Amino acid sequence: MISILYKSKIKIFLVAVIILSGCSTKKNTFLTRSFHNITSKYNVFFNARLSYMNGIKKMEKNYRNDYSKLLPLFIYSDDKISKSISPEMNKTIEKVSKLINRHSITEKPKKKKKKKLSKKEKDFLNKKEYTKYVDDAYLLMGKAHFHKHDFYPAIETFEYVIKEYSENDIKYSAFIWLSRTYIELKNFKEAKSILDQLDGDKAFPKEYKHDYQLTLANYYLTQKQYSDAIPLLRKAAQNETQKNKKARYYYILAQLSELNEQYDDASYNFAQVIKLNPSYEMSFNARINEARLFNVNASGGKDIKKELQKMLKDDKNIEYQDQIYYALGKIYQKEGNLEQAIESFKQSVLTSVSNDGQKAISFLAIADYYFAIPNYRIAQIYYDSAVVFINTDFPDYNSIYNKSKSLNELVENLNIVETEDSLQRVAALSKEDRNKLIANIIENVKEEELKKQEEEKQNSLLQGMQQTRNPSATASGKWYFYNPSAIGLGQSEFTKIWGRRKLEDNWRRKNKSKINIADNEENSTATDSVANKYNNKQPEYYLQNLPLTDSLLAESNKQIAEAMLNMARVYKEKLKDYEHSIKIFKELNKRFPDNENALSVYYYLYLLNNEIENKDAAEYYKRLIASEYPESQYASILTNPNYFKELEEKEKAISNFYDSTYNLYLAKNYDAVLKNYSYADSVYNTSKLMPKFLYLKTLVTGRTKEKDEFKKELELLTEKYPDSEVAPEAENILAYLNRDEPEKEPEKVDVFNNEGTETAKDTVAKEIYTYNKRSTHFYMIIVENKKTDINQIKFGISNFNIDYFSTLEFNVSSALLNNDFQFVTVKSFKNKNQAMNYYESISEFGDFFKNLDKGSYRHFIISSENFVKFYKDKNIANYYKFFKENYLD
Repeated sequence: MISILYKSKIKIFLVAVIILSGCSTKKNTFLTRSFHNITSKYNVFFNARLSYMNGIKKMEKNYRNDYSKLLPLFIYSDDKISKSISPEMNKTIEKVSKLINRHSITEKPKKKKKKKLSKKEKDFLNKKEYTKYVDDAYLLMGKAHFHKHDFYPAIETFEYVIKEYSENDIKYSAFIWLSRTYIELKNFKEAKSILDQLDGDKAFPKEYKHDYQLTLANYYLTQKQYSDAIPLLRKAAQNETQKNKKARYYYILAQLSELNEQYDDASYNFAQVIKLNPSYEMSFNARINEARLFNVNASGGKDIKKELQKMLKDDKNIEYQDQIYYALGKIYQKEGNLEQAIESFKQSVLTSVSNDGQKAISFLAIADYYFAIPNYRIAQIYYDSAVVFINTDFPDYNSIYNKSKSLNELVENLNIVETEDSLQRVAALSKEDRNKLIANIIENVKEEELKKQEEEKQNSLLQGMQQTRNPSATASGKWYFYNPSAIGLGQSEFTKIWGRRKLEDNWRRKNKSKINIADNEENSTATDSVANKYNNKQPEYYLQNLPLTDSLLAESNKQIAEAMLNMARVYKEKLKDYEHSIKIFKELNKRFPDNENALSVYYYLYLLNNEIENKDAAEYYKRLIASEYPESQYASILTNPNYFKELEEKEKAISNFYDSTYNLYLAKNYDAVLKNYSYADSVYNTSKLMPKFLYLKTLVTGRTKEKDEFKKELELLTEKYPDSEVAPEAENILAYLNRDEPEKEPEKVDVFNNEGTETAKDTVAKEIYTYNKRSTHFYMIIVENKKTDINQIKFGISNFNIDYFSTLEFNVSSALLNNDFQFVTVKSFKNKNQAMNYYESISEFGDFFKNLDKGSYRHFIISSENFVKFYKDKNIANYYKFFKENYLD
């Protein structure tokens, strides 16, 4: 018995030794393949996929749909959600990396001793990989990078799968995910190229057709090409087997149909959502939208409103009352009951709990109504409120924001005109009438104060009686701010409507005007001292701002004229309300015929009447300008049909003259440069190129005269043309010259931050370097010798390559550029696109940059041909300018 047990243990031991010795990835036998396939599938890959799916479930659980906007087809675009699932995706990457490193078999199996091999045997021997799940591991790694928003490593991984497993169907999945990656990066050209390639592939498997349709639909949705997305999404919805996804696709279809004004289709699709019995929130929104879209010409409007009123009373819908009121408002609006519609929209705002998107939509509905009337004053209030609650990704955000900003500007100028007009009317009264008016105002103020005091006494008595009856309901004082329950209620109501706001002036406005305290301190102090000197029960309080002298009246009129001009421009250029603009422009020149902008106003009136096709009025203003202002530019524009052509030819001649002057400077013909400057100053002194002519003259001074004279001319340039493009260059050189250092060439200020003093021309870089996107490229980083340890840079780049580009092999090397700089190169990339992927990825994820001062390095990509030229030229700024213009712009 003992001998039998002993022999069994020996057999088990021998089998284990045989199995373990045969499981090396350096051997390719049936036993090793079986071992690594089983271990990969049921251990490593299983755990990797489990972690990945946990991340996807977490993403779906945490994502909150915003039904006030078009729902995204895929929810993976959200950066916050992406960060939340990073642990699961990192674990996935760790697991699949382990599978690849420990279980990949690339060693060829031993050939059988046969003279002739079958096709199947030949194909088997030609395989690149013999473990079944390695290709799946790479694909899963790419998807995990994708969901982390590490898009460039994802691209490299998907491209690796496509290249290495080109004979397997898995390449089609990689193509689809690669296209999705490019869509996320907004590289729509690359994404469409891949999708077109798949569409033309006759071998494309049916099992990937659904994913392909969804990806193509998302391609169109992301670019707002909704008409192209609808048929694809409809097919995807019909073919989808998962109820939650099917409901989502139908909901988006309904939203798209509404955007395309296909309201019957929208109603049908919302009904499909309801039939699928999705989450309560989605079902509720579908029901609300279906009600909102009802056909006003059909019967049943009364029943729908009744149903909505019933929903308002349901406790489950307390947090959705804002949406119900909004839907009611839209129905009333369709029926033409605008008063009831506006009341419903206001109720929507008041009942909104936490749905800022709905609050914004309701504010906009009210704002749009008043804007259309038009009542710009009231519209401004509601647009201003709407802007508070919308983010930059809100539909038509820029249009809404600009409209709000324009209305703010209009109302601000309206207030100036109305205020100054009212002050002038009071100032024009006789002293007796003026004093009588002010006395009446003061009497009203006193009466109001007495009334308030009486109300406060009554409230105090009532509160005292309540406290006597119910001591627990005490509030420590009669004033509002001593009453916690009153404060709580007030805060609650305030937060409902306005959200949480910082305690500051203009709290209601999201985009407040910036005030320079330093510039206004003196004026504000003076104004405050006058305002605080009197109270509103003293006549002086009302007299202090009246324009009672000629100079004050002139200043008041000036303010009115400027405000009217601004108002008319806002009407014309920003609100496109040409009738109002014409009215204000005409009133401005009628009230102030000698105003300094009279000519501009007449020209505006000519343009506006042309715009509304009032040819007689336009011709009147054209003749008026020609007769009253014959020497003006406006007269030339209106009477000389070749004016702009002649102007263009003149500007071209000036530009050519400048080019020749610049070339003379490069040729060091400084006398000729000075001569050309004198000619330009006398003939073209109003040209926009004069700052550049003066800059060339200044540089000649730097080359030929003493340092002090050079500094004087630089100072003159910055004073004369402070806003010109050459002013910063001049300031940089001045700063350099004022340093306590030995004098150097003025053009070599800083090779990293200054592209030379000859920035007016870029011909040098273009003559040296050529752009070829198909050439082999290198990545290159240049650092200063004294400030940086080159070995740390190489180590950081190598670590980055291991973390993000483990599937590719790079050569990382370093060399001296000159005595001041050294560089590291990463070689090689087959073309510009691959190199730019690397550049953008290392720019975002290269940790070693944190240890570098911002101004101590330059990095870029460079073609192999240009690398040779650069190493000879050694001008960093020159090539970097070429790089920015050809690779980054």
